[in-house]
Amino acid sequence: MDQLQEFAAPGTCKELDCGGRPCAKCRKCRDWHFSGDQYQWNSVRNWENWKKVDEGRWGCEGLELFTKRDGATCRGAVSSFFCVDRALLDGSINIVDRVLLEHEMIIRWFISYQIIIVKKQLYYCYFAPANIGDHKITIYAKHGNTDVGSFSAVLDLKLKIKQMPQEPISYPKYWKCFYDFRLKLLSPLNTHIINLNKNEKYAQILIQAPSDIQLMGQIQNQSEENILCGEQVYYDRERKCWTCNFAPNKNGIFNALIHAKRTSDPGSYTSAIQFKINATQVPSPPFSFPTTWHNFYDLDLKILYPVGRGIIVLRNKTSCEIRIKTPDDVGLVSQLQNDNDEEIFGGNETYYDDKSGFWRCKFAPNENRMFNALILAKRKSDSKLFSSAVMFKIDATELSAPSSSLLKTTQLFHDLNLEVLSPVGNSKITLSESSSFAEICLKTPDYVELLGQLRDADDKEILYAEEVYYDRHKNIWRCKFAPNQNGLFNAIIMAKKKTNSGLYSSAVTFQIEANHIRLPPLTFPKTWAPFYDFDLKIIAPHSRSTAVWSKNASYAEILIQAPDDIRLSCRIEYEGTPIENGALAQYDHEKQLWQLLFAPEHTGEHQLYIFAKRIDDKNVSAKSAVMFPLNVTKISKPMKFPVVYAQFETSKCQIHTPLDGRLKKGSTVDFHCNIPGAVSVKFTIDAKTLKPEEYVDPIVQRQLTVGSEEVTICAKYDQNPHYTILIKYFVE
Repeated sequence: MDQLQEFAAPGTCKELDCGGRPCAKCRKCRDWHFSGDQYQWNSVRNWENWKKVDEGRWGCEGLELFTKRDGATCRGAVSSFFCVDRALLDGSINIVDRVLLEHEMIIRWFISYQIIIVKKQLYYCYFAPANIGDHKITIYAKHGNTDVGSFSAVLDLKLKIKQMPQEPISYPKYWKCFYDFRLKLLSPLNTHIINLNKNEKYAQILIQAPSDIQLMGQIQNQSEENILCGEQVYYDRERKCWTCNFAPNKNGIFNALIHAKRTSDPGSYTSAIQFKINATQVPSPPFSFPTTWHNFYDLDLKILYPVGRGIIVLRNKTSCEIRIKTPDDVGLVSQLQNDNDEEIFGGNETYYDDKSGFWRCKFAPNENRMFNALILAKRKSDSKLFSSAVMFKIDATELSAPSSSLLKTTQLFHDLNLEVLSPVGNSKITLSESSSFAEICLKTPDYVELLGQLRDADDKEILYAEEVYYDRHKNIWRCKFAPNQNGLFNAIIMAKKKTNSGLYSSAVTFQIEANHIRLPPLTFPKTWAPFYDFDLKIIAPHSRSTAVWSKNASYAEILIQAPDDIRLSCRIEYEGTPIENGALAQYDHEKQLWQLLFAPEHTGEHQLYIFAKRIDDKNVSAKSAVMFPLNVTKISKPMKFPVVYAQFETSKCQIHTPLDGRLKKGSTVDFHCNIPGAVSVKFTIDAKTLKPEEYVDPIVQRQLTVGSEEVTICAKYDQNPHYTILIKYFVE
């Protein structure tokens, strides 16, 4: 009922332009409530007699005395009420029907004409005298709102101080940027100088800023020289403000500057506020801060050691260790850079110590100078690159002797419990004049397998430059890398668990310096574990990955030495497709070697695959052992090998003539083969079996006239009463 008496009933009067609820008596907006006292209300009622000082008081204090009532619908803003001197716009404005209401009292301004005004700004000038007595206040001004031009005195005031507060106040130095960015000083207040007591190692300044503002710090001595690692500025998510710490490096007066800029602004920071720091009892060595980035705080990293040492001085040491605690889903990597921002290979090693529960970041400078120990971080689930988190300065200017370089490892190296056996204490290998390759030996658990890759200084992979295998005799992995020219190379050793079907990942990297590489350089064919498990040895081609192709050749030859219980087979591929009857694997009893022959059909790049298995493993397929690339430039006389069957390879047979598997109809051909261990050998022509001739193990020689169909050579062995096909020729 009271609500209805206070406000006009809906529909009983004209709707107001402001959208407010009209008064039941005067029909004006009644949505505003005046909360001041009677004296203040009397002052408002006397507005027509206001002087400039009264208008200023209204602009600063009066607006806060008006609040909207509960359920107000008025669209007006209290900032439009008579705030002439607080913020005026350029040009002209219309002031229409501005109303203040308090119960039945109405004050109304209605100006139906335009007012031409000049832009004004209200500046607040605070002065805090240091002692009792007469003081002169001077206010300076200049035209424009830029850094161009100089200030001139515009106003002198006299201030007489008769009494001082018990704790005198002072103000830090502010720049326009501080107010433009709406920064707010939280601590310290009412002082421009921060006195460091005996147990205080650094000064702390707290500032509140909008979310789109970033801050940075700078501490300088009285000569305006920057203090290295003397500041730490970051956004404290718990306090919801910026924490700015400043640590002087000796006793004296210092300037603590805080700069600001908008996050979206690609430009540089602008000075915002400056304090003085009075340091009288600075500890030795002085407290210092590492450089930190947002990533450090966003990922919740914590420095365990060293604390308060942004500068690490190496005395009587050749390396240092930094320990960092991280959440479980965060990973770290590191870099050591000299003062020219050049990365030092072998100067850092970072890994997670599972037993201790923290990250160990080791750094070893290689000469007497200053270095940056940079630690980068990211979430393990993040596909993006690592980004900078924290950086320490390392003072190695008094380094007695360079340390041995550290291993350049990844976390996988430590997770898989890998161990480098040689070289020891050095991640850089310099090849001697007589060496064409570097060998790295590692020890791994049985469930780990390794792979290698060699890259040049431009990070380009060098093909066929590595040979990585497990030495069953010494139970170690041997990783050989052969640079293809003089220069610097990175030998990357990758690893994974044997049960892991995924890709290999980098575990450890060595740097190889080559100065005496002879041409053509050493290269390695691609090998697989069976090559070493079966103790195979390449006889030809020697010290090269590619098979040899002669200009007038019809086929290429590879010779491999193998134990007696090993059987080899082979295949040739062109553009990933096997060439039918394009390969022949046979055993040369005279040389005691496997002869593997490959007959291409096209010019260009081919792949020659060699497979191996134990002869007694009848139910096991042959496995890939080694692959040679072959570049065919010209084929003078294309050919096809005869078809040979499994027993041919198992019995280690050999064809002397004819090697071409295509015979001409009606031609006379001399057949000459080695077929060891057979009881009897027979030929079949046009599906007719010829009478066996006398066979003297292992030689088979016979001259035959070719018919119109295929020719086969069969053999009978003691264990089988039937003849087994060994070789088949086709007739054209």
